[in-house]
Order: sequence, then C-alpha cells, then structure tokens
Amino acid sequence: MHLSKENLNLHRIVSTGETKVAFTGVHVNPRAKVTAASNGSMLVEVTAPPGGPQAADGKESEPFILPAKVAREVAKGLGDQAKVQVGFDKGKPVLTVADGKKSAPISFKPLDAVYPDYQKPHLWSGKGDPATLTCDSEYVKDVLQAAATGKTVRLTLSADRIRFESEPRDVAMAVGKPAPGAEERSLTFNSELLRQVFAAAAIGKSMTLLLWDDRLRIESRKDDGQSARGVIMCCGQPAPSRVEAPAPKKAEVPPDPSKDEAPKPKPPAAVPTPSVPNPNRRFRPWGRYRAPFVPKDGEPKPPTDKQRMLYTYFLRRHGQEITPEILASTDFVGKIEELKKGLSYDQEFATWPQWKKVNYLLLERQADPKTICEVLNAIKDIKTASEAISSLVKKAEPAAA
Repeated sequence: MHLSKENLNLHRIVSTGETKVAFTGVHVNPRAKVTAASNGSMLVEVTAPPGGPQAADGKESEPFILPAKVAREVAKGLGDQAKVQVGFDKGKPVLTVADGKKSAPISFKPLDAVYPDYQKPHLWSGKGDPATLTCDSEYVKDVLQAAATGKTVRLTLSADRIRFESEPRDVAMAVGKPAPGAEERSLTFNSELLRQVFAAAAIGKSMTLLLWDDRLRIESRKDDGQSARGVIMCCGQPAPSRVEAPAPKKAEVPPDPSKDEAPKPKPPAAVPTPSVPNPNRRFRPWGRYRAPFVPKDGEPKPPTDKQRMLYTYFLRRHGQEITPEILASTDFVGKIEELKKGLSYDQEFATWPQWKKVNYLLLERQADPKTICEVLNAIKDIKTASEAISSLVKKAEPAAA
C-alpha cells in the first residue's frame, strides 16, 4: 500500500483533545487500501493511490492508527507526486519514501486504540434526498476562503449555484452541473470546519456536494483514480429562511358617488373543521404546543423538536441541568449560537447522534417532562448515553410486541 500527500494530510482534521485517543491519529487500513480521520464533528476518507503493493496476509496487514505528528512530519518533506510505502518490520508498521532513492524506514509507535466503525451508512447520509451540485474544486475553495470571514458560514445549494454567506461578505457563484430534481437547501456551519473538510476531501479537479438537512458530504476523485469523501456531522443547523419585505399597499381610491352599484353579497361564514394530525409526523412536541399552532403575521413560529434538542444538548455541555421549564420555553432559539461559543468538540460527552436518539425515543414513548429531565440529566458521557439508549429500547420492546 502506498500513501500520497492527500492521505497524510488527514493529520489536519484529527482531534486535538486527549480523551478520544483513536481520533488523534490517521486510521490506515492496508487491506482495504484506505485512510480516514475524524475529530468527532467531521469525517474524511481517502483511498490509497493505485499501483501500490498488496498487503500480506496475517498480522502484518492489520489496520493501525498513525499518530498525527508522524503524518505531519512525513507530509512536510514529501513532494506532490511522491509516495510513501507502508511496510512492516517484525510485525510493526514502518513507512518508507518510495521515490526511487534509498532511504531509511521511518519507525513509529502506532496509537494504542481501536478506531470506530466509520463505514456506517448513517454517518455519510441524511434522511431523504439531498440537494446536489457538481462544481470546480479550486474555484469553490477560493470563493469559500474569500467569503468565510466570520465564525459561521451559511451554505446554500440550489439547482445551478452555490452560495456562501458570512458577515460582512456575501459571495455567490453560478457554477456546476446540477443533479436532476435538485432543490434549494441551506445550512449554517462553523467556518473553520467547513474550510478544513473542503481542503481534505476536494482532491480532484471537480467535486460533488450533497446537502441534507443535518449534514454536508463532499466527494472528489483524481485523474489517477484516487478518491476522497468527507462529511460534516453534528454541527450544521438549518439556516433561517429569508423573510421578504412586504410589497407596498396600493393607495385606496375613494368610491365614486355618481356610480350606483348594487351591494355585493357577503361571503358565507367559514365552517370550522377539526384539525387533522400530520401523518408524516412521528413525534409529539414538548411543552405547551401540543395542538396545531398557526402563528400570526410577523410572529415567530415555535421552536422545532430538533431545536429544543440542540438547545438542551448545549446546556448539558455547559454543565447545566435540564428542567421542565426549559423544555416548555420558546425564547431560546437565538441563544443556541451563543451556547456554541467556547465549546470544545473534543470534550468527553455524549455525541449529537446519541443525544438525538435518546430524545426521539423519549418523544416516541410520550414521556412526561419530569421523566425527560431525569433521563437527560443522567447523561454525562458516551457510556451513559449508550446505556440510556439501550434501556429505552428495551422498555419499548414489550409495547411493540
């Protein structure tokens, strides 16, 4: 197996924390000829360049985790077209620069950890059909670099263009070939994470963007067949829709008394019809919005279940307890961005998919606010989150039977 600079450059997106040891290095799989790296919020996979030696059978082909420091030092002195061969010496992996010159093998100690299964489909795809666009890689990265001046960037994909918005700049570009049936969709991301995943995953001349309601995936392929894909998870949130200014009302013309018009009959009074529940909605909302809510003109809509989940998630990340009053509140949507500031994504805590799973299970069982608070406040790390999920799934099994 050979490693190119694109494989080694995955050191840029590994985790800088010390709690998740596996995420602090680059996962190298000689059998599958693929490398991967993640920091818990984004994930990138890059295949090895073609033509490398096949991995031997046995222990010398087992996957290992290359420390980020070693990958950084090797990539620093490696040319763009040069390759590094992965070998083994007495069962331990070693790296050798394969440039036709004799060079000493680079020995290192792999990280003592097991890399999680990053091939699970739900990590790479969202629900439903994504908005899709294929465009020039370098052009997109240049425009993103120019547009992403703030801490967050709003990315909008439509049928024929990609748009980046970040205060104080607003840059739009009309490029690419849209996929059939593409629809306009927006998400807001952390600007630094967005730049990192573009730099690591867009290795070819062109790339394809796939945008769901909760994540962004990037796919790219080089001319020699080496491919990459990256996804930003757990940190994108639906961007608020644009509110167009109301059109000015036309000046009313006073009636002409010289014209006698017959009085128009009044329309019949509307007959109230009972509300019909939405069959596509699986879960009931929390708090006092249990009946259908029709906002008045200019009045904001109540928060969605997902916004409530995100709000409680960030509160727990700050060490605050969840109360029934918090679950029923409606004025927290603007506080979500403030709660995100200063948080380390490497903190040892439940992952966002775990948190959503627990909340959905509670909503599906129609748990009361007190029970919801007890379950959420008991979650302190990934282990307790997994235990909560298992417990709720077991309790739901007799009911399903």
